[in-house]
Amino acid sequence: MAIPDFQTVMLPVLKCLAGKDVVGSAQIVEQVSDEFALTPEQRAELLRSGKQTIIKNRIGWAITYLKKAGLVNSLKRAHVQLTDSGQSVLAQNLESINVRFLKQFESFREFHAVKPSTDKDTLGDNANETLSATSLQYGLNRVFPLPIKTGAHSPPPNNQNGDYNTVRFCG
Repeated sequence: MAIPDFQTVMLPVLKCLAGKDVVGSAQIVEQVSDEFALTPEQRAELLRSGKQTIIKNRIGWAITYLKKAGLVNSLKRAHVQLTDSGQSVLAQNLESINVRFLKQFESFREFHAVKPSTDKDTLGDNANETLSATSLQYGLNRVFPLPIKTGAHSPPPNNQNGDYNTVRFCG
């Protein structure tokens, strides 16, 4: 079996907390790994960064999402407990919990809502296009930080002084 994704581990995380006061994240990782019968190799498999195991990362994201929905609480770092709302969810005997399910909780919807970093009220009628172009330009400049030089297959300069360090798509 493959390492489960963060949504798949949400319900098992809640079940780990049932009937217990506070549970450490290491214990949750161990219990969920056992539930999914992960091999020692899968338990040790690291993210590309090499700094954390994949299963610990996915359980961490599941806990974050469950916290944002108010189903679990974290009193101190790496220690989690079930809330009254979490107990109510467990009492429903669900087959799974996913992001769609969590959207019924106002606190989760607020967390999960996409929030642009620029105030649309100050951008005028073309706010969405301006935000999209700004985000795209920023992303391209992060991915391609080297100067763009003109040539047979390169775009022309974007301004009078020959600044080739940014790629412009609008105005």
